[in-house]
Amino acid sequence: VIRGYKFKLKTTPELQRAFATMAGHARFVWNKALRLNLDRLERKAPIMWYSDLCGLLRLWKQSEEYGFLAEAHSQVLQQKLKDLDRAFADTFDKNQPLKKPPRFKKKGRGDSFRFPQDVKIDNRRVCLPKIGWVGFFKSQEVPGTIKQATVKISKSHAVVALEDLPVRNMTRSAKGTLENPGRNALAKSGLNRAILDQGWSIFERMLEYKLNEHGGQVVPVPAPGSSHVNILEAV
Repeated sequence: VIRGYKFKLKTTPELQRAFATMAGHARFVWNKALRLNLDRLERKAPIMWYSDLCGLLRLWKQSEEYGFLAEAHSQVLQQKLKDLDRAFADTFDKNQPLKKPPRFKKKGRGDSFRFPQDVKIDNRRVCLPKIGWVGFFKSQEVPGTIKQATVKISKSHAVVALEDLPVRNMTRSAKGTLENPGRNALAKSGLNRAILDQGWSIFERMLEYKLNEHGGQVVPVPAPGSSHVNILEAV
């Protein structure tokens, strides 16, 4: 079984400001390039693809008005343009009729950025370009099947409805206390392990992240009555 890992960075107020700046500049580039292409579509003109937008990005960084973009690593901004390029390509793909055009990104909603290279790892810390060394915690394994499923779903669905299950409550221990002892604790423990092994919460988080990346969204559906529907449905 192919497995991946999730990591949590050990941040400080200074690092959080650096992350916010990097994510903010990436979001600005996405929104500016998106507005440019939407305007071109309204005029019935062909959109600008990745290579053309990269040329514009260099000009923006050299300009007085948008010179602040030089604070971000070039590849971070280029990766955001690649994401937009893929989003438009998916929109025009006749094999994905449910795909919607990319949307503008709002501050604080799915803020993200990535470095495709020039990242160094030393034991439990990572060196990020233009940010520096950052410590991290290594978390539980993420099964490869979950990653594959979320990637596949995010590429073929614009909106996904998920049953809003209280997983934390469902996996709460049944041992109880001395004053109020629990019942069937052994059986409940086995059920808890089975639920956690399925990775329901991990699947939901990864799917939401992937859909946000492609301009889609996850819609929570109240649990009562949802058992009558046993498939993921795109609206």
